[in-house]
Amino acid sequence: MNTGRKILIAVHFALISALTAALLPMPANAVQQENTQSRAYLEEQLDALMRDGAIPGLAVYVSSPNGQWTIFKGVQDLDNSVPVGPETIFEIGSNSKAFTGALAQLYIARGILDPNRSVQSYLPWFTPSYNGVEPRVRDLMYHTSGLAFGTIEHVRSGNSDSAEKIVRSLVNDSLVFEPGTAFSYATLNYTVLALIIEEVTQKSFATLIRSEILEPLDLNKTWIPDGTAAPQTKSDGHKLRYGQAARVEAPLHIGHAPAGYIHSNLSDMRLWAEAILTAAKKPASELDTAFAQSLKPNMSVAPSPTYGSFYGTGWFVFNTWGTEYYHAGANPTFSSCIDIKPDNDTVIVVLANLNSNLVAESCRSILFYLETGNFGHSSEFFKTIDRYAMGLSALALVVVFVTLALCLYRCFCIFKEKRISTRIGVLKSGFSLALWVGLATGLALVLPSMLFYMLPLSVLFEWGPLSLAPTIILLWCAAALAALFRFLGTWQSTTLR
Repeated sequence: MNTGRKILIAVHFALISALTAALLPMPANAVQQENTQSRAYLEEQLDALMRDGAIPGLAVYVSSPNGQWTIFKGVQDLDNSVPVGPETIFEIGSNSKAFTGALAQLYIARGILDPNRSVQSYLPWFTPSYNGVEPRVRDLMYHTSGLAFGTIEHVRSGNSDSAEKIVRSLVNDSLVFEPGTAFSYATLNYTVLALIIEEVTQKSFATLIRSEILEPLDLNKTWIPDGTAAPQTKSDGHKLRYGQAARVEAPLHIGHAPAGYIHSNLSDMRLWAEAILTAAKKPASELDTAFAQSLKPNMSVAPSPTYGSFYGTGWFVFNTWGTEYYHAGANPTFSSCIDIKPDNDTVIVVLANLNSNLVAESCRSILFYLETGNFGHSSEFFKTIDRYAMGLSALALVVVFVTLALCLYRCFCIFKEKRISTRIGVLKSGFSLALWVGLATGLALVLPSMLFYMLPLSVLFEWGPLSLAPTIILLWCAAALAALFRFLGTWQSTTLR
């Protein structure tokens, strides 16, 4: 037998062996070993994620061909070390939009809501437009209304305004592009959408969600803020403060619930994600059909510049490894993500009690691991801000103490030598002091907003790390003391003995 034929036979048997191994069921102990190894690796990566983000607690559900895992890590209460568990309630942030989007699609199917009508036809007092072009209901659903990202400032810190009050505050805002021509994520689109639904049904958003979605799916642990007390099992919320997580009681914006303040636990979010998975594969009911419609992306505009994906009604739609439905959620003290891949029945849910972009991106990192064997990693945005704040605070403190000492010494010299300033000296030094203090104040008020999407300080303080506000104050104090030191120097140089 010649060498070429031997090689051909060897390759033939190798292919048969590989095909047989792929088709025959894997022994149970081998599957269990794979699941155990995968879970151990996944837990190792989640531990690293918690360390990198200083995240107090996580609840994670993963179901895929590689296995199924439910993981609880960390605590929901730093003071008493209460562990995160099956009953722990989290704010799910912008994953609330998928509920609102499904409700909108349900009422569109019933003919109650018309996606092609203008917003103003439902809310006559809603007047924002772009060169006379008004946003339609569908523009709210797909984030193509022209509302700016910065309109989140209307969800003001420390209040619990109704949806109508929040939406009415938008009336004087200008749209940033012609409705229907571009995608630009603005969270208040879904608050406006929910208000329209309330207007056409004459029922509250909380009532509608409960009767149309929560009860049919048996999501009995999911809570919509409506003035009643939050569930007792709700986790504390947290923010970063100089490298550590700190407990924070952030405002609960009832009127903004349709876009970002629905609460739930891991069990309910698993049921919710699996219901979406079922609808994506084969809708069998009216509700399934509404879910399936919410997953259809709007491809009439360019995809999201952030993700490179199109947007459905409450879902980003990817095609990286087949069709994938994803959304992240973030509130000032909580974050979450959901990832669903119908092609191979993959569902990933992550809930956390600290606002972290690591959590928002963790679902796709886990999916990346399931697809490639490697866990995706990214840098922590808020921790980077916190780290810079820590360094700037330390620098500002040194400047404050040194400059204060120098100012006191100059004051001592002026009084000891009994110096009396001339009129020109007073004017010159006073002008210098006012100029430098004004410049410091202007920078403190404007520079942070310029660095973060022109958001006002109130929004930055509510959403950013706790270290942000004291850092800005310390920097202002350092600049003001430097101005005072300059003022005293000018006074000294223009005085008479």
